[in-house]
Amino acid sequence: MVSLGQYVAGEGLIYRLDPRIKLLSVMALSVAILQAGAVALALCTVFLFGTAFSSRLKPGDIGASLRPFWFFLALILLLHVAFGGPGHGAFSLPGLRQGMLVTWRFLCLIVAAFVLTRTTSPTELVRGFAGLLRPLERLRVPVKDLSFMLTMAFRFVPLLASETGRIRDAQRARGGDLAGATLRGKIKATRSLALTMVSGASMRVDEIAAAVAARGYHSGAGGPRRELHLGAADYGVLVLVTVLISFLLVL
Repeated sequence: MVSLGQYVAGEGLIYRLDPRIKLLSVMALSVAILQAGAVALALCTVFLFGTAFSSRLKPGDIGASLRPFWFFLALILLLHVAFGGPGHGAFSLPGLRQGMLVTWRFLCLIVAAFVLTRTTSPTELVRGFAGLLRPLERLRVPVKDLSFMLTMAFRFVPLLASETGRIRDAQRARGGDLAGATLRGKIKATRSLALTMVSGASMRVDEIAAAVAARGYHSGAGGPRRELHLGAADYGVLVLVTVLISFLLVL
């Protein structure tokens, strides 16, 4: 099962696009999503799922990417229901409508990020970021170092997800299933999970730092090795996304 931040090799137009075009498209689409109404969100949802299915992304993979966010999305909806109307602490129909709209927006943002990371390798993402930030080199901004840090950040997302699953499986094997636990037991188990994750992540950081130092990495050594060039497909997608986003903002 594919999780958010995990790249899976594949074939298709989206895989061959320039990473700068994909990054710009997702950033511009995110701005449009945050301002979109119900009709515009419906159109954006069709576009996102059409893009996902064209890259052979299964519905189960999309559901798996959304699973860690269900609690957060449900909390947003409940808060709007309770406090989004004229009264406080009571059911609010306007708050329900607003909560559903905000939750829908976050769902679209998550799916857009998932499609990006699913079809673009961490190396290509860093090349895209470095290409977009290259003009800042004239201002003496360490673009190559920023690109290297982004590489590490992107590689840690699936690593932390798999580490979390491993720790949860270990807790269940020791009788720590939260299905029938009390609130105090759930809080205790969650605290134990968080502490174990922080400890494990710290150990991984030390290992990576030692490996980087052993390979002689120094400041300014990172960055893309291959120049990026835009093709006809990149320009076509850029025009298509520009038209779509303009239409969404008008709606």
